[in-house]
Amino acid sequence: MCHSRVPADCRIIDGVELTLDESSLTGENAPVHKMSEGIIVPGSEAASPSSMSSVSPPLTTQSNIAFMGTLVTSGRGRALVVAVGDRTEFGKVAQDMREVEARKSPLQIKIDELGKTLAGVSSIVIAVIALLGWFLGRPFLETVTVAVSLAVAAIPEGLPICVTVTLALGVLRMAKMNAIVKKLPVVESLGCATVIASDKTGTLTQNEMTARSVYALAFPSLSFGLTGVGYNTSDGHLVRSTVDDKNISGQRKHQQVSQHTMEYGAISALFGVASVCNNASIVIPTSEDTAEGPLGTAISGQPTELALLVGAAKAGVPDPRPLYHRIQEIPFSSDRKRMEVRARPVGGAHSCAAFTLAARRQLTSPRKTSVAVVDGSLYFVKGMPETVIGECVTYTAADGSATNLTEKGRTRALSQSRRMAASGLRVLAMAYGPTLDDLTFAGLVGMEDPPREGVIEAVQQLRRGGVSVLMLTGDSKDTALAIARRCSIIGGNGESFDDSTIDISSDDFHPSSHNPMDDLEFGAGLALSGEQLDAIRPEN
Repeated sequence: MCHSRVPADCRIIDGVELTLDESSLTGENAPVHKMSEGIIVPGSEAASPSSMSSVSPPLTTQSNIAFMGTLVTSGRGRALVVAVGDRTEFGKVAQDMREVEARKSPLQIKIDELGKTLAGVSSIVIAVIALLGWFLGRPFLETVTVAVSLAVAAIPEGLPICVTVTLALGVLRMAKMNAIVKKLPVVESLGCATVIASDKTGTLTQNEMTARSVYALAFPSLSFGLTGVGYNTSDGHLVRSTVDDKNISGQRKHQQVSQHTMEYGAISALFGVASVCNNASIVIPTSEDTAEGPLGTAISGQPTELALLVGAAKAGVPDPRPLYHRIQEIPFSSDRKRMEVRARPVGGAHSCAAFTLAARRQLTSPRKTSVAVVDGSLYFVKGMPETVIGECVTYTAADGSATNLTEKGRTRALSQSRRMAASGLRVLAMAYGPTLDDLTFAGLVGMEDPPREGVIEAVQQLRRGGVSVLMLTGDSKDTALAIARRCSIIGGNGESFDDSTIDISSDDFHPSSHNPMDDLEFGAGLALSGEQLDAIRPEN
């Protein structure tokens, strides 16, 4: 069931479009498709039967195992429990954490060194005084009394109390700044930190995909963007701006897109495809008593599809799925890189003018003969831009009609998708048509996992204090660089970046975001791939 937690490590024996969110275990928010088929462990062919049980594939390749603590995002399935408690992958991580030896803080190390130094010096001084008294003929009892008195006086009894009071005052100051620590020495350890390495997904970012940028080929000179972050449908709207539309200060002026603007016809077709070709759901309850999800909404589905539904709501496009009956669905696969849904209107009327014109249109593709649409059904397609745009023969015009898609227009759309991807956005293309051979390109939608509130200010304060901030992520280099710039981890201090594969500091490389909010500032910084990190010697 969607949004159910997996209670134990399970071997999947039957599943239908089952996807899991394993971000709590692996740190990545991309849903993982699970299947019931067996997997081949690399190197198991040459292994002996006695050692086969010791061969364990990496977690990311175990596509037939549902791990404890992960979340079901879509689909359904049945599974057999194979591990519980400490024997699960989460349990092994917890067990390893318990076995980690507690390290002393820098203050504790300094106090230990001070104690050893005082003990050594005082012992030498007391021995010298005792020998001196013995040589001077002092009574033995008097000499021992003086030596013991000096030993007691050399011990700083008030030092632990002073240290404890100082650390307690530090804890009190941190509590006033909404930072709570369980152990007093941690306060001093935080003050000694010079490098902070933070995970990206769920730590620096909100782990909620958000539609940020929209592109329609019918308006190539306009920039469309969606304000607001997260899954709150009421926090944000669709805005547009042009390259030359700037105010006196040089900043772009933004205008909200509504049902009365000329761009709404193309935008409604774009988000109509994104909604019909979608298996997620967002329910806004009428009262607070029925609210289950964040911000009074009940949500279920993959983060990418949720972002598309929220984007449609912000653009003022009603969810058209109640008006359609789904006839056929071809789910997204890594080979085809797209999802296809065939649906027909229940009442005979489509949700927008573009769909109505497409249903009346006969097949215009030169690859097949003309075939008329009988039941008014349409194909709705979403997927990778290179895959979807290559299959389109027309694109949606401003009035909703289909215009011939030339090579120039195709190149312009692909170029825009690359710009959006270089800005750290996950880009999907939308298309529709009476058949898969007569698809109309509707547009592009760029999504991202936005930073948490206060992350940018915190990173900037750390950098001003001389603390280096590192981001750990499994994303591609371009995406990681864009997110690091967004969080102010790189850029702004004049660093330079020089790599054999990408040169951000070059004047020729300025991938412009299609987001009119201009929230992806390109700077310069340093990024290392996994192979480069593995090549670093341990002594460095």
